[in-house]
Amino acid sequence: MDLAEIDIDRIVKGVLKDLQQSGDGLSIFAGGEKGTEAEVTEQTAGSQNSVQIAERVVTAKLLAENRKQASAIQLDPKAIITPAARDYIKEHGLKVTTGTAANGTAAKIESKKDAGDWLIISVQGSDLLNSAIDSVSRQARIVWEKEAASSVEQAAKRAMTEIESGRRGVFIVTEKIATAACLVNRNDQVRGLAVRCSHDFAELAELDANVVCLPGKGLSFTDYRNILKSIVNQ
Repeated sequence: MDLAEIDIDRIVKGVLKDLQQSGDGLSIFAGGEKGTEAEVTEQTAGSQNSVQIAERVVTAKLLAENRKQASAIQLDPKAIITPAARDYIKEHGLKVTTGTAANGTAAKIESKKDAGDWLIISVQGSDLLNSAIDSVSRQARIVWEKEAASSVEQAAKRAMTEIESGRRGVFIVTEKIATAACLVNRNDQVRGLAVRCSHDFAELAELDANVVCLPGKGLSFTDYRNILKSIVNQ
């Protein structure tokens, strides 16, 4: 289990303890002690065995203990999926659907291409980019994986490792976009592109870029949103 999941589990366990002490009937699964049951129901979607997981924090341990050999899982649209859980989903080839119908039952809404297959590594923050990510996420019902890097060199190294491991693509957010693109293109598996303005958008499809280097500022909200949408619609 990686550090990210350990930290999340610790937080959720604390919340669970507070709820139990206050007598709240909510059930939150933290992947911890026996006797804490997740709100999981098993059902059949056509010929495909499907498990609905109502928990808001989805960990690898939660999936392993409750999927019951199902080939598909249904999650809350606002569920937080830990990095280890994403690895579990990919490793077992699970089909993920999200959504809740008006009557509270799981809606059979098949998710679009998983933009979570794209990692966003930020060396420098961008309020406009974050707003664009939130906008596209709400419209497409997707969750983007995000993490921070202390330098463009660290971000480039991380991006190359992710591409070598089979990740579909990586965004690097930095003011040194030319440096980032130069560094990642030293790897034969990487097709890095530095995007300076909206005129560079056409090259995304032309090069089939799998590492896109974006400036933290200089692009508009619409520019950022169009780039993200182009990735979702690929």
